[in-house]
Amino acid sequence: MIRNIELVDFLAHSNTKLEFENDATVFVGDNGAGKSSIIDAITFSLFGEHTRKNNKGLIRRGANQGFAKIEFSANGKNYQAIRKIDSKGTLTAQFAEDVNGKLIPIAEGERKQFGESMTKHVEETLGMDFEKLKIAIAYGADAVYAGVSHFSLRCHSGKEFDYETFKEAADYAHARGVKVYATVNSFPFENQLPIVEEHIKKLKEIGVDAMIISTLGVIMKAREIAPEIDIHLSTQANALNSWDYKAYRDLGVKRIIAARETTLKDMIKIKEKVHNNCTNN
Repeated sequence: MIRNIELVDFLAHSNTKLEFENDATVFVGDNGAGKSSIIDAITFSLFGEHTRKNNKGLIRRGANQGFAKIEFSANGKNYQAIRKIDSKGTLTAQFAEDVNGKLIPIAEGERKQFGESMTKHVEETLGMDFEKLKIAIAYGADAVYAGVSHFSLRCHSGKEFDYETFKEAADYAHARGVKVYATVNSFPFENQLPIVEEHIKKLKEIGVDAMIISTLGVIMKAREIAPEIDIHLSTQANALNSWDYKAYRDLGVKRIIAARETTLKDMIKIKEKVHNNCTNN
């Protein structure tokens, strides 16, 4: 569970600290309010991943350095992860256990050539693999989503699964009445299209219940190859209005994962307009 996230000179935030409660947290605000910056801070501090063009783009304009720091608990223990970036692009990071207010270092940096990876330690602590899927099911999840290969922006689960283990995970979930949604939400280049096509065919063989997709072309190819598998629109597609929702619905998309920038007010309006004009479910 995330306990708090702190952003200093990070994207749109000069000095922001958010405390999280036990219940679900929903970020609501107008466009430009900094909601997506919070998500980037969480994924950057934990895994070094974000949606910006490069690491230097994470620093707030006019600042020389910035950082994102997260404190979370897992398996009865408390942890802190922090990643700092300066204007030259130099990155420093530390992952530590918080024992009665004293930080005990676990890993620093990403010197993978020496077998050192802070991200790997964070993933192991969080259990980001087949074991995590089993835990989600054990706690009552009626559906799980994960990815395999670099065509999934669920980059960490994509690294943990290959086709064989993903099939094993899907069979495990289906045997317990749980649906499996596969993320195919990257943006492929022209020379990658044949590989994406084969990837969709393999997901069809595995028997996933839906594919979460970002691009129109991949949606159409998935419908061509596996018309029996539902299509869910990824938040990466940035559907922000009722026109887009209706267009994707008419293309056969069964579920739309709202763009992070969508306000609660807009979401209510979109739902009313799309549902009132819906001819089928």
